[in-house]
Amino acid sequence: CFEAQGLLFSEQLTRGLGEKWHTEDSFTIKPYPMCGFTMAPTDCVLDLVREQDIRPEEVEEVVIECPFTFVITGTMWSAVPDMYSRIRDPQGSGWSWIPLLFDGYYPIAAAIVDREVTPRQFRPERIFDPRIQGLLDKIRLVHDPQLDMALVAGRGFGARVSIRTRQGAVHEKAVSEHRGGPSNPIDAAEKFRTASRDILS
Repeated sequence: CFEAQGLLFSEQLTRGLGEKWHTEDSFTIKPYPMCGFTMAPTDCVLDLVREQDIRPEEVEEVVIECPFTFVITGTMWSAVPDMYSRIRDPQGSGWSWIPLLFDGYYPIAAAIVDREVTPRQFRPERIFDPRIQGLLDKIRLVHDPQLDMALVAGRGFGARVSIRTRQGAVHEKAVSEHRGGPSNPIDAAEKFRTASRDILS
């Protein structure tokens, strides 16, 4: 029985070897410098604030509907007591801004204020900008089982975002796969230009 299972497993491992290249179906260029699970919600938020000209001071609530994986990774670091105090004083705590690359709140708040998420958003002056910090408590992550099913089925990591303003308007956006994903590619040169903007002429 074990021999038969081992043979079956080895056949699965070697099926299509040298013929099928799985990177074609799974290769991703991350448009933003952070965890892949945060890409789709960030796409939605950036599209909304740019298209609808939403100002940070107008935002009342941001609801991000997402797969369970993002709920877990996006709340993991923010559950640590005094996370921002630790980031502010890395010499005393051994911390840095790295947890924010996985956070479900900070990149979204930064996207609303700065209308971009680049390496610049992870500098101290941006992290502790009062407008960004003031938005963190207005962001909610909501688990959507349908987005789990789409992810498991290989249909991409999607998200739905709604931004409610103080005027009562609700702006919504949904994506089935983030920019840079296998079915939604971007030019790698775009990422290079964004990341090197402050360094190269």
